[in-house]
Amino acid sequence: MKQVLLSILLFYSFVCFSQLIDNSNCTAFSDDPFFNSVFIRTNKIKALRGSISTKKELGVIKNSDLVMNFEFDKKGNLIMQYHSYKKKNKRDTTFIHYIYSDARDLITKRTNDPHGFYSYNYEYNKDAQIVKKTYCRDHNSGKSRSQFVLGKQF
Repeated sequence: MKQVLLSILLFYSFVCFSQLIDNSNCTAFSDDPFFNSVFIRTNKIKALRGSISTKKELGVIKNSDLVMNFEFDKKGNLIMQYHSYKKKNKRDTTFIHYIYSDARDLITKRTNDPHGFYSYNYEYNKDAQIVKKTYCRDHNSGKSRSQFVLGKQF
């Protein structure tokens, strides 16, 4: 009887345990996708939006006008993240767009810098291992950085 009860408890602990952030690849809060897509899909999360606050040691929390946002598709994949930052008292925003294959492998990670957009493009073998990684400069034919439309790729 004890073994059956223990087995049931272990089963439920694995089935019911779910975490929003998947840090198994040590990529949490980097420019790589780090969310648990199963959790996102199961809970039908479309976006996470937050503001950035700072605190010095023994100081009070200070709000800033800086943001960090994440958007997901219906499959639970991170499709865009953006965050704002201050540089020389000027606010700017970095966007990162993600494109996935039908097999849910990341095939493009595109971001912007002061000179425009660039991307890393990935190709996989049949075992879902990266066999090719290409760096490209990208021209945005869209009207804004948040709505990227690929024009030319160099």
